[in-house]
Amino acid sequence: MVNQVKKKGGFTVSELETHMKKHGVEVTIAAASILSAIFALIWGGGMLFWSVLLCGIGGALGAVFPKMIHKILASVLHFCTKERITSIIASVLLLFLSLVAPFITFLALGCVGGKGLSLGSHKAFGNDLLHD
Repeated sequence: MVNQVKKKGGFTVSELETHMKKHGVEVTIAAASILSAIFALIWGGGMLFWSVLLCGIGGALGAVFPKMIHKILASVLHFCTKERITSIIASVLLLFLSLVAPFITFLALGCVGGKGLSLGSHKAFGNDLLHD
């Protein structure tokens, strides 16, 4: 406790590099979600309509087919984090898609949200849906 010094201004470059090496996938997904929301608002009109509609459809699909969504997500994340270069290419592709086609990101977010809702409700009733 005595050796800890309180910082007043931000992070150092080495701390940011260490954090990105540890949590690169999470930071990329969060950045893609934020960029998708911003660019859906910027494009407006039809893009905003399709983003909201596909997010709802993805939520319904995730709630109805949580096992399938879980398997797809697990395989995609396993493939994207297997090698460093694959992870970088997948991150750049995801960020590009969030700028050009934010509705795809909203569809994926809806699927994840629906899966979480379904699995949470099953756990509340005492059964684990993924291990049945």
